[in-house]
Amino acid sequence: MIARYTNRTFHSTLHRVVHAGVNQDRYSIPFFFDMDADVVVRVLPEFMPGGKLANPEVQEVYFPGPIVFEEHLQNMYNSTYGAGKGRSQRRELE
Repeated sequence: MIARYTNRTFHSTLHRVVHAGVNQDRYSIPFFFDMDADVVVRVLPEFMPGGKLANPEVQEVYFPGPIVFEEHLQNMYNSTYGAGKGRSQRRELE
């Protein structure tokens, strides 16, 4: 979501654990944070082209329309697991 809020100025960290060959057990505890399902997410004005925090190399809006977080999460799930292909549940936003 950070990429969407910032028009790809910032990206989230890759989620991976690499065992560096150390001869010792490694424990990892992931923490994931989600927002409320009905939150509308759109590019913040400061990150639009020409905005005070915008990346000067970005001349377009990568995410032109707002999206409801629940829809985004379902799209990510579908693209990962292939569920619901061919179905769209896009909500109309003002």
